[in-house]
Amino acid sequence: EVNLDAGSAGILTDPGALTQGTHTIFAVYSGDSLFATSFDTLANFVVGAASTTTTLTANPGSSVFGQSVNLTATVSWALGNPTVGNVHFTDDLGTDLGTVAVGAGGKATLATTGLPVGTRTIFANYHDDTANANFADSVGTINNYVVGAASTTTTVTANPGSSVFGQSVTFTATVTSATGTPPIGNNSVEFIDTTTGTVLGYGTPA
Repeated sequence: EVNLDAGSAGILTDPGALTQGTHTIFAVYSGDSLFATSFDTLANFVVGAASTTTTLTANPGSSVFGQSVNLTATVSWALGNPTVGNVHFTDDLGTDLGTVAVGAGGKATLATTGLPVGTRTIFANYHDDTANANFADSVGTINNYVVGAASTTTTVTANPGSSVFGQSVTFTATVTSATGTPPIGNNSVEFIDTTTGTVLGYGTPA
């Protein structure tokens, strides 16, 4: 309730008092012994979503395939940092890296090992998915993020450990990477007898 001053009364609403959407505002004059009660209605008062800015950082600043990378998105608006909504992380290949809820300080952090090899652009897409949706969408970007190929180690064993001419021998190559992600798929292993230069065959890591 606000007292009149020369026939007028005004208020400054608290931040966040009016949520995003279309509102109807009533102003009621309570009257006194000299003046009767009256009121008015302001219909279709529109409150838009507040614009936001999303910044994105990566730690480490470059990586190799399979290495864990922390992606941190920080969402801000004119009066601080929203603590609602989600950030969806993707890259320029459309890889779905994950979605994280925005928390204290407007931050959402994702630990991912899913970045493909190459020079990547990474996106952090902020969206307020609450019922009021008071905050507008925004996107943070990291350009030219380098993901290198992970180094590997190959170990070969023979069964039996020695043989005689004509005996069948099984050679097994075990391939590991520094990040702990085992190579799989179409990357073949070539077995060569370097003494004679004979290619013994090929195998596929599984």
